[in-house]
Amino acid sequence: MVNFSVKMIPFVSANPSVFALIVLIVVFGAIIFPLYKGRRMSSRLVWILVVSGIVIYFMQALFYFGYFVDDAFISLRYAESLAGGYGLNFNRDGSAPVEGYSNFLWVVMEVPAFLVGLEPVIYVKVMGVVLGIVGLLLVYRLGLVMSGDERVGLLSMWMVALVPMYGLWSVGGLETVLYMVLGVLVVVMWMGGGSGWLLGLVMLLVSLARNEGLAYFLIWVVMVIVGGRGRLRRGEIICGLVFIVGYIGYENISRDISKRQII
Repeated sequence: MVNFSVKMIPFVSANPSVFALIVLIVVFGAIIFPLYKGRRMSSRLVWILVVSGIVIYFMQALFYFGYFVDDAFISLRYAESLAGGYGLNFNRDGSAPVEGYSNFLWVVMEVPAFLVGLEPVIYVKVMGVVLGIVGLLLVYRLGLVMSGDERVGLLSMWMVALVPMYGLWSVGGLETVLYMVLGVLVVVMWMGGGSGWLLGLVMLLVSLARNEGLAYFLIWVVMVIVGGRGRLRRGEIICGLVFIVGYIGYENISRDISKRQII
């Protein structure tokens, strides 16, 4: 496993928590002070704070870049087998598997590393960092959608960016951040009044990222029934059909791939 030294950023490696606290104080000053003065934040300041939050998150991810969860190699094994034409199988000699996966989408996303000959561990880490950045932007968007105030979005984004474990799990090799990104995207779309096939597709992706992601769809069904008092709109019907058909298709395809080699 590749180990990157965090000493390349001395002030971060010395004490990232203290550094994060200092930055948080500055951010609160930049956001709360205009709020109490009745001033609206300029678009330039908003973008500066968004980019700064991403930079701080990136430095935290870099600080933990040498960390990798051993369970991540299970997913990589399945991805390697799938890329090599052995199907979704841990063992390639036909023997009974000793490990399993619960993150189908993550396994599929790892396959390109083996197809083009990239270092899989580095590939997974970079993918996790990119997803982490997307996650921060979605958190900002969620705060904005829920409150209509960019200050709420910025504070929400920075609170996530300053959590050390967010940076750690971005480079840990598992699907944690992917699951978070898709989950927040579902809420953003839902709160924004979205429906139809696209929302159904995103909820399907959540359930493929983690098995328990199925809960997002079940909660959505309950809320639609309760909120609509039993009446379903066309977009909601399409959303439900996309999820159900897609999930049934996933179950059949993944089961078939697991039973046989595909070369």
